[in-house]
Amino acid sequence: MDWISTFLIVFREVVEISVALVLLIAATRGVAGRDRWILAGIALGIAASIAVSRFVSIISHSFQGVGQELLNGWALAISTLLIGYTVVWMGTHGKKIARQISETGSAVLEGKKPLYALCVLIGLTVFRDGAEIVLLSHGLFVASKDAYTLLVGCAGGLLAGVLFGIGMYKGLVRIKTDILFMVLSILLALLAAGMASQSVAFFSAAGVLPYLSEPLWDTSSLLSESSILGGFMHIVIGYSSRPTGMQVISYFGVLGAIWVMFRISSRSVQTIKVCTLFLGIVSAYVFGLRNTAYAIDKIYSPIVHEGEVEIEQRGTYTFDSIDSRDAKLKDKMGIGFTPASRWGTELYFVTVKSKGEEAEIAALDWENRFQLFEQGEHWLDIGLYGEYALSTSGGADKVEGKLLLEKEIESRFVSRANIIFEREVGAGSGDEIEGGVSMNLFYRYHPHFMPAVEAFYSVEDITESGSYAERELYLGPAVYGAYGGWRYELSLVKGVTSQSTDWIGRWVLEYEFYLR
Repeated sequence: MDWISTFLIVFREVVEISVALVLLIAATRGVAGRDRWILAGIALGIAASIAVSRFVSIISHSFQGVGQELLNGWALAISTLLIGYTVVWMGTHGKKIARQISETGSAVLEGKKPLYALCVLIGLTVFRDGAEIVLLSHGLFVASKDAYTLLVGCAGGLLAGVLFGIGMYKGLVRIKTDILFMVLSILLALLAAGMASQSVAFFSAAGVLPYLSEPLWDTSSLLSESSILGGFMHIVIGYSSRPTGMQVISYFGVLGAIWVMFRISSRSVQTIKVCTLFLGIVSAYVFGLRNTAYAIDKIYSPIVHEGEVEIEQRGTYTFDSIDSRDAKLKDKMGIGFTPASRWGTELYFVTVKSKGEEAEIAALDWENRFQLFEQGEHWLDIGLYGEYALSTSGGADKVEGKLLLEKEIESRFVSRANIIFEREVGAGSGDEIEGGVSMNLFYRYHPHFMPAVEAFYSVEDITESGSYAERELYLGPAVYGAYGGWRYELSLVKGVTSQSTDWIGRWVLEYEFYLR
């Protein structure tokens, strides 16, 4: 029943082409030589789509040898992103495209535009939708064991789309295209979520992602995927009778992302691109990360900005002569939102890797910041920070609290300090309470370049006394900057005590925008 997926994809794209052709044919009725230019445009669009398919095939072959699970997972992940983007983009641009097509046809009829404009417009339309068919279907063909049924679905979708277009032109089909596209968009959104779930299953099998409970539930006795109805639901909506926790997270995460992009797309076209970029970054980060230091972390400001959305990747990497402390990498990838004037919240995937070991997703972090006073209301700006780290690697969970302090000095200098307390909770937790202080001082030389110094001090257990040498202290230079919505931080700190790692590099890269 895999043919249903390719049928839906091809049918939707061919319907789009058919609608464009019908609009142009109707708008240019009576223009001499019209058919020749339209046919030329169709031929050029098909030729360009074939070229794209050849390019995709070359790229696919270049991935041979990475393992069938990884190849399948990557193909399905990319298809998920493309389908999700297509659904949202067409939902927000469909009417505009239809209007532009009609206007071009009218301009040709009135002699304001040359006939070859028809060829160019039709060629681009066929190429766009043809390329989408190639890209969206490629993941299915790579992961499927029966390409023949997928080809049957493609042929069926092509035939149904052509018949729909002919019926529309002849006046036999009077269904509202916006309703049709809405239904098809919903089905494709479910298809994208199902692809994401299957992609995660392949990556889990390859050992790249954790299962997070295997399975989370078992409904095979009620509706098996081997049954006709179960197989149909598996293809159409991504139904799985025995899903893992990671599959469930990915399934509803994709549906939620598509819904959010639809909700905010009317506010900003750039927002759609940023959300899609975030999905792409997360997919490349989570699905493809193979070499992934333990944490000297970001020094937080107590100031939050209502309506701000941030997409952030940050991490640390260690350099040490002792193997057990060398080449440790810790990455955090997440998204944050400030829904209120005094509260911001963020969610992160935390991935860690030690020297000679495989990378693993170690935790899911939920961070919250609370600004206590208006900025500048008091001599010192103050905020609070709370974090819960849910372990995904079998260790104990952690809770962390910070007192956030910031002081602006003579408008050019800014200093921040974070006073930190952390403790394990839940099964396997210890009794230690870790403590620390992170501080910086930076100079606002230019928005693109702000030199800084950073200091980090940590104690393994604040309830125990110990010598200075048994604690970690780091000092070093840093640079911060901003380019439009992009923000970056880079630092390299030196361990001062014997307990400290020799050197630790730290970076932050984030993109910020606002929902108004």
